[in-house]
Amino acid sequence: MISHEEAVAGFERTSESTTEYSPGNPGEVTSWRIVVSGIPKPQPKHASSAFVRKDGKPGSRSYDPGSADGWKALVYLEAKRCRPPCPLEGPLRVDIDWYLPRPKTRLRKKDHDGPIWCEKKIDRDNLDKAILDALTMVGFWADDSQARTGALRVMEHRKGGRPGIVIRIRRAAPFPVPDQVQP
Repeated sequence: MISHEEAVAGFERTSESTTEYSPGNPGEVTSWRIVVSGIPKPQPKHASSAFVRKDGKPGSRSYDPGSADGWKALVYLEAKRCRPPCPLEGPLRVDIDWYLPRPKTRLRKKDHDGPIWCEKKIDRDNLDKAILDALTMVGFWADDSQARTGALRVMEHRKGGRPGIVIRIRRAAPFPVPDQVQP
């Protein structure tokens, strides 16, 4: 996992995504780091509305509000710059650090200068979904179900910083489970 300082430093420069190679095999990519500046948006939940049909019977409509489309497009464009030549295979670790806008009430002199934990109520699965959908569309992998593990940290950006996200993708480490622990 990358440090706060490393992640925040990326926001002071222009957004910079990188690809890291194996020291023993220069052609082998070990991880991808994608930095996207902008106001992060979680995937909205499907909404529905009830109505009365012309025949007097109740009906309902279900739709996707689509408010994260612009944000997913930003993630797509940045991820496209460093995507692998062919989709990744096997289980992957995807760590995502979210830096949300910091309210003015937390920009006082007495408030901590660095990133702080976000107290806003946001569902983790909606945060993951928006990013994983964009990475699937760009062709990082065949299916977002390959993201088997990873950390998700939701913070408010540091004072003087900007909102955005830092995504780090790498192959998931083997996970041997002793026989006595298996169900």
